Amino acid sequence: MLNLTAFIGNVGGDMTVKVLQTGSKVARFSVAISTYKKGEPSEPVWVTCEAWDELVDRLVKCKVGKGRQIAINGSLALNVFKAKDAPEGRFERRLYVKVGTFQVLGSAKDAEETMPTATVAELPVETARAARSRKRA
Repeated sequence: MLNLTAFIGNVGGDMTVKVLQTGSKVARFSVAISTYKKGEPSEPVWVTCEAWDELVDRLVKCKVGKGRQIAINGSLALNVFKAKDAPEGRFERRLYVKVGTFQVLGSAKDAEETMPTATVAELPVETARAARSRKRA
């Protein structure tokens, strides 16, 4: 089965970063995705995102925080856990997006201030293609 998701939205708050006992890093943040209905305002769809290890370092270098527009490519994942106040044998389930790649969007000035200094070859394939097309334009 194929499990892919891609969307563009605005980061809803500052991300939380944790370093686990194993040394792995995990960042969690939410993204608001605007939905449009003809002639009427609509509520955004909120998506919880989770990134690991090298992606966490890139998110920090890119200064991803509240209000930043971001493009996410990833896969859906399910977190199953026992809530503190749940009755015996009852588990909570939360759907989230495990980030595979991301790109911070915005004006050229924003990109210069927030994108990490990396060569095109060091970036993920999707981001490298976008960088090459920007240079041609």
